[in-house]
Amino acid sequence: MRVEILYAHDCGHCVRAAERVVTMAHEWPSIEALKVDITDTPETALAHGYETCPLLVVDGKVAYVGVPTHAFLADLASHATAP
Repeated sequence: MRVEILYAHDCGHCVRAAERVVTMAHEWPSIEALKVDITDTPETALAHGYETCPLLVVDGKVAYVGVPTHAFLADLASHATAP
């Protein structure tokens, strides 16, 4: 499972969201996590139909807008399968 967190490095909520996603990826090796700083490339978020961040994209589809809750990430991780 590929999980991308689109964030801005100067946004506190975004940084917190990115930290949660990275932590989840460390706990679940079957999850490939990628942090994408959209500060200089806002078109990345626009390509998904959003003008805001943080934005969680799972396997190419928007899964969460805002800081994902621990419960949401745990549920997401429970659906990840080993590669």
